[in-house]
Amino acid sequence: MNLQIKRFLISATLSTFLYPAISLAADAKTVKMVAKRIIIDNVGLMTPESIEYYAAEDVYLVSNINGNALAAEGNGFISKIRPDGSVVKLKWIDGTQNNVHLNAPKGIEIHHGNLYVTDINQIQIFALPSGKQKASINIKGSTFLNGITSGKYGPT
Repeated sequence: MNLQIKRFLISATLSTFLYPAISLAADAKTVKMVAKRIIIDNVGLMTPESIEYYAAEDVYLVSNINGNALAAEGNGFISKIRPDGSVVKLKWIDGTQNNVHLNAPKGIEIHHGNLYVTDINQIQIFALPSGKQKASINIKGSTFLNGITSGKYGPT
């Protein structure tokens, strides 16, 4: 196992315990912002769970569970949505396609040219901007991976 993956797995484990402390520290530095409200409806999203802004393409990436959040059905997908709410590609990364392993995607994070996706008991890694799957990492003992974020050594 290479050093980057080891660091990633260690960071993922530590973040579970450190998240409450980090959240409290982040709340101390609140910045007021006004957001434009956009409603996206009837475009084919199927149990959208997480969203991440991808600045390189000025789009939002949206994870879609598309079924039972705990079932390995192989039909989860990632959508690309423009800031105005229009759909670039509904099933940009599609678990039903060959060479794609994606069941019930939840948390997503962009880090160093990769998209990291939590998926029941695995983390799926996709190259950006292509969306090609690079790796699938099993997280032993996990049953419902949800959020993921970048830390000092990568996504955690």
